[in-house]
Amino acid sequence: MVGGLTSYSYPISNLYSGNYYYVVVAYNDTGFCMSNCINVFVDRNPGPLTMYHDAENPDPDGTFNLYWNESLGRDNFSIFISSYPIIELNGSETEFDTGIEDLTYLISNLPNGYYYFAVMAVNESGKTLSNYEFVNIFHKPGDINLTSNATNPDFDGIFDLIWNQSIGADNYSVFVSKSFILDINDNCEMIGSDLIETNFSVSGLGSDLYYYVVVAYNYAGNTTSNCIEIFVQIPPGDINLTSTATNPDFDGDFDLIWNQSLGADNYSVYVSDSYITEIDINCVEIAHEIEETVLSITSLPTGSYYYIVKATNNTGETLSNCINVLVMIPPGQFELIHDADNPDKDGTFTINWSMSLGAVNYSIYVSNETITEINENVILIEDGLTNFSYSFYNLPENRYFYVVIAYNDTGHRFSNCIEILVDYPNIPFVVGGGGGDNDDDNGALISFGLLYLAFVFCSIISLILLIKRKLSLAKNKK
Repeated sequence: MVGGLTSYSYPISNLYSGNYYYVVVAYNDTGFCMSNCINVFVDRNPGPLTMYHDAENPDPDGTFNLYWNESLGRDNFSIFISSYPIIELNGSETEFDTGIEDLTYLISNLPNGYYYFAVMAVNESGKTLSNYEFVNIFHKPGDINLTSNATNPDFDGIFDLIWNQSIGADNYSVFVSKSFILDINDNCEMIGSDLIETNFSVSGLGSDLYYYVVVAYNYAGNTTSNCIEIFVQIPPGDINLTSTATNPDFDGDFDLIWNQSLGADNYSVYVSDSYITEIDINCVEIAHEIEETVLSITSLPTGSYYYIVKATNNTGETLSNCINVLVMIPPGQFELIHDADNPDKDGTFTINWSMSLGAVNYSIYVSNETITEINENVILIEDGLTNFSYSFYNLPENRYFYVVIAYNDTGHRFSNCIEILVDYPNIPFVVGGGGGDNDDDNGALISFGLLYLAFVFCSIISLILLIKRKLSLAKNKK
C-alpha cells in the first residue's frame, strides 16, 4: 500500500465501513521481515451527497430527472417526497422509492403541485440525507380532441364545434384557416376567445373549405387540439321573383326582377302556361345562366304566363317563387279608307280597313260630325264583323263621318275617322240603302221636280228614323 517508510507510524483516514487487515514489512539489503497481522473494523455512515434536478420552473408535464453524486460507503439510495422542505426525516415526508443503485432517477406524470425531494444514501452503518430540491409542477392544458356536428359536406354553413374538457385548462380559443393548421400563425383567424364552454357555434359561412383548431390555455402554457376540416357546400339562397307588369298587362312589355341569391353563380329563367313547381318539359328556358338579376320581356301576345327563376352554383340550385303575368293586349292600330269620290255623286261606295292585330271582330259607326268617342250623336251601323270591308248603296245627300272599332276580350281600338260627302248632281240618280255584301236593293229612277223633292223629304224622314233606331240599339248594347 505504502513503501519506503522510515518512520514507525502511518495515518489511515476516510475508510468505508468494513474489516481491514494490516501488516508491516521491514526491508534491508539482505531481505525482509513481516510483522504480525492486525484487524481493524470500520463502521461508519455513507458519505455526503448533493442532489439536483432538470425540471422546468414551473414544470409543464410533471416529468423530470433527479441527479446526485456518489456517496462513499453507501449500499443504495432512497428518494423522499414531501409538501414541505426536507431538512430531516420527521415523518412528514413519504418514501417515494428505495433500493436505488443508480445516481439518477426519472420522476414522471406528477400532477400539479409544489414538491420537495431529497435523496438518502443507505448502508449497514446508517443513512446520510442529501440537500432538498423544490419543484413546481404546473401542467399545460391536457389533450383536446376536436369534433363537429357538421355534415359532410355541410349544406347550410351552420354547425357546432365540440371538444373534450382539457385537464387544467382555464379557457379556450377557436381558430379558423383556409389551409391545414399546423401551428397558430398569420393565416389563422381567431373567431372565439376566453371560452369556458367546450363548444362553439359557427354560422353564416359560404361555400368553401374550412380548417379549425381549439387552443386551451393556463398559467403553464397552451395545448392545441387536432385540426378538423369542414367542407361547406351551400346551395344558392332564397330568391323572391317580382315583375313590373300591370295586372293585367296591356302591352306585353315588362321586367322580371329578383333579389341576389346568396352564393349563386348565375340564373336561368323559365316560362310556362301553367303554375311551375319544378323544371320539367312544360317549362321553356328563356334565359340561360345569366348573372344579372333583371330580365326584360317584350312584345308578348295576349295570354297567361308563369315565370320562375333558378339560381345555380357548384353545390346545387334553388328555385324562386312562381309568378303569373296576365297579358291582355287591346287590338292593334289599323287604318280605315274608302273608295268614294269627293264629293260622291251616287251615295254608293265601300269602306275598307286594315287588320287590327289581336282583334276578334269590328263594328262600324257613323255620325254627322267627326267621331272621337261613342256618344248619342254616333250611330252603330253594324257590329260583330270579321271581314275588312263594308259597302253602302244609294245614300241620300249628306256629310257622313265613319269610324271602325276593333274589339277583343281585352278592350277596343278606334280606327281613324273618315269623311264622305254625298252630293247628287241635278240629273236623274239612284237612291237606296244596304249593308254588307247585300246588293239586291236597287234604286229607282225618278225625274226632276216634285217627285225629287218628295224623295228628298222622305229620305230625310227615313234617315231620322234610322238614326233613332240605331241609337236605341246602341244604348241597349251598352
